[in-house]
Amino acid sequence: MKGFFRWELFPSLVVILLVLFPLQLFAASKPIHYRWGSIMLVSTLDPNNQTSDTDYVVANNLYDTLVFPDPIKIYIPWMAESWKASSDGLKYTFLLKKGIPFHDGSEVTADDVVFSMDRLVTLGGSIATFFRTIKSGSTKALDPYTVEFNLTKKDPAFIHSLILFKIVKKGLIMKNLDKGNFGPMGDYGLKYLQTHEAGSGPFILEEYKYGDLVKMKRFPKYPFVSQKSGSAEMISIYTIPEVVTLVSKFKMGEFDEVHWSLPRKIVNELKTDEKFTVVEHFDPRPWTVVINNQKKPLDCPYVRKAINYAFNKEVITSQILAGGRPLKGPIPEELRWGCEDIVTYPYNVEKAKQVLAQSKYSAADLTNFKMEFAAVAGSERYKAIGLLFMNDMKKIGLNVEIRAVRWGEICQAAQKPEKAYHFALLAQAAKVAHPYQYFIFYTPNGWGTAYPAGGIYYENPKVTEAVDKGNNAGNFEEQKKLYCQAQKIIAEDAPVAFLHEDLRPTPFWRYVKGYKYPVGAMFFEHRFEQFTMDTNDPLFIKNHGW
Repeated sequence: MKGFFRWELFPSLVVILLVLFPLQLFAASKPIHYRWGSIMLVSTLDPNNQTSDTDYVVANNLYDTLVFPDPIKIYIPWMAESWKASSDGLKYTFLLKKGIPFHDGSEVTADDVVFSMDRLVTLGGSIATFFRTIKSGSTKALDPYTVEFNLTKKDPAFIHSLILFKIVKKGLIMKNLDKGNFGPMGDYGLKYLQTHEAGSGPFILEEYKYGDLVKMKRFPKYPFVSQKSGSAEMISIYTIPEVVTLVSKFKMGEFDEVHWSLPRKIVNELKTDEKFTVVEHFDPRPWTVVINNQKKPLDCPYVRKAINYAFNKEVITSQILAGGRPLKGPIPEELRWGCEDIVTYPYNVEKAKQVLAQSKYSAADLTNFKMEFAAVAGSERYKAIGLLFMNDMKKIGLNVEIRAVRWGEICQAAQKPEKAYHFALLAQAAKVAHPYQYFIFYTPNGWGTAYPAGGIYYENPKVTEAVDKGNNAGNFEEQKKLYCQAQKIIAEDAPVAFLHEDLRPTPFWRYVKGYKYPVGAMFFEHRFEQFTMDTNDPLFIKNHGW
């Protein structure tokens, strides 16, 4: 066969191949880069301290969990092979799957799980709120693949909450301890994980610039999901707080997806353009104005009720945001479990004045109180809602000033009643499929959490009793009845201003595929290993320079 191939024919062969197979075939070997433009910054990479939408998205892609959300079964085994609970509901024993790798190739073991839980409950933070029935040191490694969680009291949301419990690599953290207040644990890796990761999720951190960029690359040894044709090798999340700039860059093809927090006018414009796909659905995300019930005059229920009547909430969904439906009480409809006949507060200025007249504070007293409304700095929609609130409160004689404050500072202030703002706007997503994640903030168990809802500082003993009994109920019907009682009392006491539930419009370029909703828990719809892109679409080729 020597000499069979005639080299003088090689140029002609190349020409034929290029005719038969378009250049895209050769370009397909280029790495696919998915680019998301977000209004909200990634404030930390520490999986214990997620507070913003983008924080959750990043943590969900860098880290994995024992269980995984499922739209039908609520949760399914993930890093855990199986588990069992004791008859009294105070002990859970988990068997881990073998051979799951961290990003450095080492195996996830029970020691890592124990370390992760101890670190979580010791440091506190937003995620620790979901695990207040676990004490540091109570989680045990029975062998390299068996973990035992010991609860101080029964928690019906424990398994649900495990989708928020991210497993970190113990050895990596121990090598990067800084000075701190936790004895031999120093700062427990707090400084390191602020800007680094120690996970086993589908993506590995490539670059982090606070307030600007998070870049992640695909983890090639990820065991749970196989790579698909058109899957991204690189994910970049850019922070662009100005809506006009964000949308302009999206339209120019600099982003493949843009954050869902856009005004209705812009959403409607994108929906009429065939280049884009806008996916819309109601989120279990109640919007409230958090009220600090410990600060005068907000300790008076009549003042809080008047605030609810005086705030023209319909303007928010029809003119400021992209839509929504009225919120009935503290729990979103999806998790209300059929509870009805909950008191609501339709916009009625005269009614607000009548209710306010029943307050223990005189009109002169109320005028003298100077109250602050914390709106997230850089967010045009939060500012607009704050201005609406301020103007509506003036109609009933309440003086409110807008303060532009960074999200992290609002969360930090909520940890003490004297520092928590009088008012703070909050859109609190249902991170797990259980109502207790909301109830906890209306009981002392949620006070002082580094999260705006931790600044409510409200308690009604009847609510606390109903929630506690509901948590320990012997069957679902009993639990549902007790939870409904709690919802009605909370709504009657008006510890927050109940606004609406979100209508989320998520805009993509048309070549983006694989986005699904619901998936069982919010922000897991943005597990980017599920996304693909049609690399043959001319718009993709244009936007990505292929």
